[in-house]
Amino acid sequence: MPPPTHDEVMVACDALRSDANKWITASDEMAAAAGKAENLMLGKDQFGWAGDERGVVNAYETLRDKIAGLLTGADAEFDKIAVALRASAATYEREDAEGAHRLERAGN
Repeated sequence: MPPPTHDEVMVACDALRSDANKWITASDEMAAAAGKAENLMLGKDQFGWAGDERGVVNAYETLRDKIAGLLTGADAEFDKIAVALRASAATYEREDAEGAHRLERAGN
C-alpha cells in the first residue's frame, strides 16, 4: 500500500482537529455539569426529619459527591483526548513535511 498523499494527510489532520474540538465541547459540558452537581445542596430542610434519621441526607450527599467527582474526571479526561488528537495531527503534518523535504533533496 502506498503512503498517503499530502492531501490525504491534510484531510486526516483536519478530521483529528475537528474531533478534538468535539472533545473540548464535551469537556466544557462536563465541567458545567460538575459545577451544577457541586452546588446542588439538599439537606435536612429539604428531606425532612425522617429523611435525616433514615440516612437519606447522608446518602444523597455521598451520591452528589460521587457524581460531581465523576463529571470532573470526565472533564479532565476529555481534555486529555483533545490534546492527544491535536498532537497526533501536528505529528502527522510534521512527518509529512519532513518526508516531502527528503524527497526534494533526493531528487537534487
